Amino acid sequence: MATGIERPTLSADPQAVQIILVTADAAAAYTRAVEAGATPLDPPTTRPWGQVTCYLRDPQGRSR
Repeated sequence: MATGIERPTLSADPQAVQIILVTADAAAAYTRAVEAGATPLDPPTTRPWGQVTCYLRDPQGRSR
């Protein structure tokens, strides 16, 4: 019986995942992560609404 739903084909490349961590000092956490081997993608930036965000790629090459 056809349902009209197709099962996606898994690719060798994983999809991006964003993990949100809350800390009192995002800049210090970002620096520690880079020193531990993470690749910097976007440095800590204060957004107009007051939240500080930054993006890194993990040491195994996966992003954000």
